[in-house]
Amino acid sequence: MRLLKKTRIIEGFSELSSGSILVRFFPIQFTGDEAKVIELAKEKGLLTLENVCVMLEWSQIRAQIALESLENSGVAKFRENILTGKQWFFPSL
Repeated sequence: MRLLKKTRIIEGFSELSSGSILVRFFPIQFTGDEAKVIELAKEKGLLTLENVCVMLEWSQIRAQIALESLENSGVAKFRENILTGKQWFFPSL
């Protein structure tokens, strides 16, 4: 699996705490969830997990996966502090 990722045959996979490997076969441009989050970010600027869940009527897991995918690809930046909590911002928008 690591060789497939290193040679860029598979874009992303992650090892779960159970030891199972989760493989994502679709690059970011082929998933609609990330595109919906980007559209929301164009309107609001900063996003929180709660914003995405409420505005798009998604579960926390679905929103978290989309936000982390955008963060991992460099589209979104993550920050967290005591006053504002967890936020994602999109410097290129």
